Amino acid sequence: MRAALLLVGAVVVSGATWLLPRLVGPAKAAELALLGDTLSAADAERFGLVARVVAADALPGEARAVAARLAALAPRAVALTKRALQRTWSLDLDEALEDEAWRQGIAGASADHAEGLAAFLDKRPPRFTGE
Repeated sequence: MRAALLLVGAVVVSGATWLLPRLVGPAKAAELALLGDTLSAADAERFGLVARVVAADALPGEARAVAARLAALAPRAVALTKRALQRTWSLDLDEALEDEAWRQGIAGASADHAEGLAAFLDKRPPRFTGE
């Protein structure tokens, strides 16, 4: 998104006018859309547009570390949480709370939940199966 769009009479597109205010707030969204300034990686992280910034040479190791952390979690709970995070943009708070409760019911009835509780009580790492 560059100021050049406005200089030639074009408008920012691809959902930027809807998504950007929700990510960075209305004032910063207006500044970015109207002025088109380039963001540094540090600013993108500060505004919540990226989760973290990593040096290029550290990226493979960081990616493996994050993947290992995710792989150690209960697969069904991860999937349910990811879907809830995706859906939240189209729900109001009451609907989001209902959706979370429904998903927690599914996760709470899973074998992985029972394993997670048992592992916690036994002070050992859980062995999740996706069941």
